[in-house]
Amino acid sequence: MASTMKKSFEKPPAVSRREQNKADTRRRILAAASRLMAVSGTETRVEAIAAAAEVSRATFFNYFPNKGAVVAALVAKADHDFATTIDQERRRAASTAARLERLFVQTAVRLQSRPAFHKLILKEAERGYSAIRPGNQRFSRMLQVLRELLADGVARGEVRTDCSLDIIAEIVGGTYVALLHNWRISKDYPLEARMKASARFLADAIAPLQTRKIAAPRRAENGKGSRRARKKRSE
Repeated sequence: MASTMKKSFEKPPAVSRREQNKADTRRRILAAASRLMAVSGTETRVEAIAAAAEVSRATFFNYFPNKGAVVAALVAKADHDFATTIDQERRRAASTAARLERLFVQTAVRLQSRPAFHKLILKEAERGYSAIRPGNQRFSRMLQVLRELLADGVARGEVRTDCSLDIIAEIVGGTYVALLHNWRISKDYPLEARMKASARFLADAIAPLQTRKIAAPRRAENGKGSRRARKKRSE
């Protein structure tokens, strides 16, 4: 027992200089690929990526067997970023509605900061380009982390329990993916505005029934008040 407790407090083993160098080289290759592919797409040549990363062609192939593996790694990184964002939101002292809105809006801001590159990655992700993470597995993993965020809301009484949590996660995740797809294929799609509006709609839709029954009359009363005010001003 004592030895087990001792191990739990021990620091993880330090990463060797060699492993650090390998990780740095891999990051440089992926960063170079993302910059070049934002301009030339998947037509970007391996030689160009290697040169931009300041490594030899042989070194490139030590890390990635082909260009498709680079794209797969970039898709995997996007998945990891999504899961990391969910984890960060779960650590924040905020309501489920606020968490969903931040998740949706922050995604829009991040994607629009480098639209050409992110549209490329979304396209490849939708095609199931990655042999490492087939599309169905990727979507399942996305739903899993969303389900964890929503489960927090159930525990706090902020998410309805008359519907399966799996179905709610699919509705939220499906909306999220559909909005990204619409942005990818459209020239002037207002992603941030649509993400914010959709997150608010979803938050209301997944709230407990009694909460929405209270909120609905208030909205109706506010609407009547606005109509009365407009009528008074017109008289």
